[in-house]
Amino acid sequence: MPNDPANPGPPDFAPNPSIPGGGVGAVNGCQLPVGQFCTLYYPGEYVGGLTIKNEMALFMPGLYYMNGGGFHIDANGIVHMARPCGPIADFVCGVLIYNKPGNANDDITFAANAGQYKGNSYSQILSGAGEPVSCTGNCFQGPPVAFPHYGVVFMNDRSTTWEMEHNFQGGGGLTIAGTMYFTNSFLPNKSDLAGSTAYQTLELRGNPGSTTRVVGQILVDSLILGGNASINMTLNPNTTLPIRKLALLR
Repeated sequence: MPNDPANPGPPDFAPNPSIPGGGVGAVNGCQLPVGQFCTLYYPGEYVGGLTIKNEMALFMPGLYYMNGGGFHIDANGIVHMARPCGPIADFVCGVLIYNKPGNANDDITFAANAGQYKGNSYSQILSGAGEPVSCTGNCFQGPPVAFPHYGVVFMNDRSTTWEMEHNFQGGGGLTIAGTMYFTNSFLPNKSDLAGSTAYQTLELRGNPGSTTRVVGQILVDSLILGGNASINMTLNPNTTLPIRKLALLR
């Protein structure tokens, strides 16, 4: 898994709220009706976090570094990957949403009524293996399954000392092509989870089972399913990771 990324500094550009809607299948990714507009976001440090509410946001590829405040998709908020993306360095057309909390409440959350355009086909995100993935509602694509980001699309600071709960409600539609990585791996006694009091928990509630899809992996200390939640996880059968071995040769 990747190391915690360095702070990239502020975005190169301020969010651009004037991306015109073109309906389902719009070349620029903005599926709002003609006459409405999406907001284009750029990678970088977001001091105080980022909340998407009552808008459709398009994310350019790169590292989105939440420095306090967390990352939240609230009522009537929806996120798609920007198209055409213009591949950026190690991210190609994907994003890494990295959360560095300032307190235990700076979590990652998806509201039950986020992703309001569920049912619309949006097949322009790719798995870590580069295969097309159909998508409804909120659509997140991670970087390639390779060094340095290993396909991780959501990650919490591994040195976090608080117990935190990240709530993903998929009632409005949610597709994640990438790995979710939530663990305080540098804490003392973390090798013995029973001796640790700072769990990272991923909670799926509401009715996300029929509208939530993960093409990747979930790496978390604790996983909670509530209501009628279930997980439809499609793992990449071609993923290989190098493992060092000791051998005695004569």
